[in-house]
Amino acid sequence: MRPTIQDIFSAWKKLILTVTLLLSLITFTAIEEHISFSKIENLQEQRSVIDFIAEISRMDLEFAAIQYRGKSRMLELKYQRLLTLDGYDLIGKLFAEESSDYHTDLKVLQEKTESFIQSAKVWYDPDESALDVKERTLIDARDSLVTHINTMIEKDNGYDYSKSLIQHAMIYLTLLIMIAMAISYFKRSTMILKDIQSLYMVDMQGNAHTPVTDEITIIAKRMRKKALSSENPDMIDPITEINNHKGMLYAYANKKNVKDSAYTAVATFKIDDFSTLDREYSKEFTQSVLKKIAFMTSLYQQPADIIGRTDYSEFTIIFSRADRNQALKDCQLIMSSVEEAKFKTPDGDNLSLTLSTGFAPKHSNITIDDTMGQSKKALGKAMAEGANRLMQT
Repeated sequence: MRPTIQDIFSAWKKLILTVTLLLSLITFTAIEEHISFSKIENLQEQRSVIDFIAEISRMDLEFAAIQYRGKSRMLELKYQRLLTLDGYDLIGKLFAEESSDYHTDLKVLQEKTESFIQSAKVWYDPDESALDVKERTLIDARDSLVTHINTMIEKDNGYDYSKSLIQHAMIYLTLLIMIAMAISYFKRSTMILKDIQSLYMVDMQGNAHTPVTDEITIIAKRMRKKALSSENPDMIDPITEINNHKGMLYAYANKKNVKDSAYTAVATFKIDDFSTLDREYSKEFTQSVLKKIAFMTSLYQQPADIIGRTDYSEFTIIFSRADRNQALKDCQLIMSSVEEAKFKTPDGDNLSLTLSTGFAPKHSNITIDDTMGQSKKALGKAMAEGANRLMQT
């Protein structure tokens, strides 16, 4: 089964979406990892504040009380900050058991912090009675709180390791997908490019490219299809296998009563400086160029249009469009497609060609033959002003 360009790009878009999603998740886990580090840093700062409170000197009780109240308030704020950071730890909540355990630790931390603050308040009270008991109570509360904080830090490190495994798995998966995409789509894009190039490259070495994708195969078949108005060989150009001048008039006579649209016009295209090309290269090459340009021009042919080769290097289209602008737009597209195409010479060089164009509307009181004559006059003016121009009456 032939691959289609549509399927290739559809799969490519899905893979891009998958990679974007994975990269977003990796970025999210990196943010989560930063939050985890902030939690550990918060606990370490709490531990430092606890040690500071426990070591305030009682020599100046008034100053000690001021320091105690300030540091106690700081300790409470850091605990509230820890609760906020835990609320942002969405990945941590995926581990239900660990998340529940951490919430239990937070409650214990709050209780031990309150007990420590109360013990410090009693210790820094001016009352001199039972100082040994008060000091021992403060030290025990501090040790219990610091031990719990150390346990939480150790558990946090374990949680972070579990989350890092998820992050690493996503990174490796994304890398593998991107490598597979690079290999697969490099081959596929090369295949599509060769298919597209085969539509407009004239290969005189006999190495004809067989289209691989469905769309290009269909287009190639259309390019090879004869745009004939009659099976009479007298009305067919033998080189390009499209209508000659007589065949165009015959086709128009049979189609003129079909009112597919309200506007009819004639455009005559001539290959610029084709006489020089004819002198420099073989007849076989120049005829293949004429045939290729005829094919390229026929790609813009609509059902009610008539196309033909009316002179050695001239092609004419009788357009049937909704209005003048649409016909002129297709003229410009035909000129651009030929200008952008590369024609490979027998020497292997790429040759660029351009078209000059004359455009004339078909009026009801003028015959199609006279309109074709007007378009050729406009073509003469276009060529007189320089190559690759469009002139209209």
